[in-house]
Parts: sequence; C-alpha cells; structure tokens
Amino acid sequence: MIAHWIGFVVFILFALVGILLTMMGIMGTFSIFIGAVAYDLITWSWTISWQVLLIILGLAILGEILEWVVDIGHSRARGVSTAGTIGSITGTILGAIIFSPLMFIIGTVIGMVVGAVLGAYIGELIVKKNSKKAWRAAKIALDGRALVAVMKTLLAIIQIWIVISAIF
Repeated sequence: MIAHWIGFVVFILFALVGILLTMMGIMGTFSIFIGAVAYDLITWSWTISWQVLLIILGLAILGEILEWVVDIGHSRARGVSTAGTIGSITGTILGAIIFSPLMFIIGTVIGMVVGAVLGAYIGELIVKKNSKKAWRAAKIALDGRALVAVMKTLLAIIQIWIVISAIF
C-alpha cells in the first residue's frame, strides 16, 4: 500500500514537471510517460498496463508530430512563404540549442521563441524584401508557438487523466 502512494507521488511529480515543460514548448509529454513507468516500477505491478503505457507514449509521439504539422500548417495558412516557415523551424531548433546551455530550461524556451521569431523574420525578409511583411511572418511564428503549447498541454492533461484512471 505504501508503495502505491510513493509511486503515485512520483508520478504526480513527473506529471507536474511534464505539464510545465509542455506549456513551455518542451517535450514534457515524455516526462508523463516516464512517470507512469516509474509508478509501475515503484509499485512492482502492472497497474498501468503496457497497453496504457503504449497509448500515452503514442500521445507523446503524436504531440511531437503535431507540433511540426501545426506549426507549418499555421504559417502556410496565414500566408507565410516557404522560406519564412523554414526559417521559423530552423530558428526554433537553433535557438533551443544555443540558449539551452545559458539557462537550462528557461534558456531553451527563450531560444525556441526568439529563434522562431527571428528565423521567420529573416526567411521572409530574404524572399519578400519587405520588413513589414517579414515582421508579420514573425508574429505568425509567435502565434504558432503559442498554439502548439496549448495543443500539447491538452495532450499532457489527457495523458495524466488516462494514467490516473488506470491507477484508480
């Protein structure tokens, strides 16, 4: 019985970290999956079945795939050029890599946002040679990052609900 509660507290801690990371645009949904696995290992049970673990792992992977699909689709639907979209994606990745060592998680988030905005701006500026249109693309990239954060946070909440339903 005590192992159940210890496992549950560990899962909740992983879930809270997962929600926080997901809201910041980082792969927090995988933290929730790891927390569910930790629960099973701590309790030495299969209370959370392998089928449920596969479902929440699938949701984590789906979240990562949807992140890029939504980001690209959002930019394209709002008229951002291919260069602006590629710039946003490249900037997101490079920003995360460059800023991560500076301030760990917060640096990653700042880097992703700044990178997306600058990347979209530069990409659009190269193609359209118009600062106003480039700035519009940068704002759309920022909107896209916010949309992705909301979407992935909802997926994380669904994951948590599935795991808690399996436990209780």
